[in-house]
Amino acid sequence: MEWLESEYTVKANEAGEEVLFHLSCLAWGEPLGCYFDFDEGLFEDMINHPEAYDLGWSLRGKITDISDDWAQAISEGAKLNAAELTEVKNIVDNSQDESDGTNCSGFTVSFNENITLFAAFTGLSSGQGGVGYSFYRIFRDNKSGEEYFSNKGDGWWNI
Repeated sequence: MEWLESEYTVKANEAGEEVLFHLSCLAWGEPLGCYFDFDEGLFEDMINHPEAYDLGWSLRGKITDISDDWAQAISEGAKLNAAELTEVKNIVDNSQDESDGTNCSGFTVSFNENITLFAAFTGLSSGQGGVGYSFYRIFRDNKSGEEYFSNKGDGWWNI
């Protein structure tokens, strides 16, 4: 991080900004994606309180061989089979949005005339205010950064 600060101090001063603020603004330059951790609490809540989520009817929309009677039974607390549990996990995964994960972005920086590197930043969503990015590490390029981050957590969204 010290190297980035020293590299961008002049540019930050020219822009009338503090160097850390300048770097966090540059972090928006090349968005990579967002990684998520599976929301085990939501999954357990759906299983333990299916009526609160109309779980049977949600599953009925995803698994076509569930009858109306079985959908009603699920919503009333019937035990789910393996395929139904897998689909509940998919419902939880699909309910997440970018505000639930760690956003990953950065910018390409020239190290010397022959080498460019990717400065990666991560941060959590702060609502309409965007993402509060902070420096994570340097990668050889943005593709390497995306490969690294896409393997963190339980899920990945490309941006």
